Amino acid sequence: KTVRLPDGTEYTFLAGEEKGIDVRIALESACFQAAAITAMGAEVRKLDGMIRNPPFHQWLAVECTEAESGRAVLRIPPKKDFVGNPFVPAVHGGIIAALIDLAGGAALFVDLEFPTPTIDMRVDYLRPAIAGRALVAEARVKNLGKTVAFVDVDVRDDQDRLVATGRATYSVKDREAGPRGFPIG
Repeated sequence: KTVRLPDGTEYTFLAGEEKGIDVRIALESACFQAAAITAMGAEVRKLDGMIRNPPFHQWLAVECTEAESGRAVLRIPPKKDFVGNPFVPAVHGGIIAALIDLAGGAALFVDLEFPTPTIDMRVDYLRPAIAGRALVAEARVKNLGKTVAFVDVDVRDDQDRLVATGRATYSVKDREAGPRGFPIG
């Protein structure tokens, strides 16, 4: 049995006693997974559109690759403009700090749907981020209070090496005002 989902994805199931597959359960599972992927895709598209808007973000060429409640993953491609010292082929720490700040705000934006001002941020640089490699930041909301939120962020290079970690606090005191859809920045 082949099932085509609204996004064009096809799933094929082999039925029969010899395979030991319950087609109904397999189909329900596939539809549930597809719905989750579609929902996550919508969050990614929405967040990605908001993140790319401000000029600084355009210069960074930041993109959202994953988003779900309390979590966001942002990526910046390698750019020669990111090198901080021509004698050391590493990405400037300010670029990494900006990525951490953006990822933290993005993780909150998924649920709150409005930008959150940064109150404080700490960055620990663990190793040089070698120029010429993309950087990926995964942000996870640790605590979302009534007025302040705490977010942890890991930054890895495209070889999955952890290059920095960050923790940021954001003001969410205006959250009762509800979604506003402003660009993140």
